Amino acid sequence: SRIEMTEEEVETEVDSFDPTLGMPQEEMESVSRKMFVGGFFFLPWLWLVNYFYFRKAVRRGRASPLVCFYTHNSLIGFCCCTLVTLVWFVIYQAKPSQYSGIAILD
Repeated sequence: SRIEMTEEEVETEVDSFDPTLGMPQEEMESVSRKMFVGGFFFLPWLWLVNYFYFRKAVRRGRASPLVCFYTHNSLIGFCCCTLVTLVWFVIYQAKPSQYSGIAILD
């Protein structure tokens, strides 16, 4: 016996999880700000967590402009930090002996 769901029911089921439901605006702003500031202390993954945690509240218009600011800028900060890390990694892997004091892989 197979249970079939309509497309609308599937979307409702998938979108039903929202950790910010019932959270007061002051608490949303406080948590979002703490995660945003925490990202500057060499914790860029915290920016990604901030974005995913508050994205549904922002999309549905339940978040204050301050939470929207922190959420969007957290995503931008994470993307920039990831890009810089990837560029550094690719450059370093191209010629590691040129960028290190010890020539290991000549």
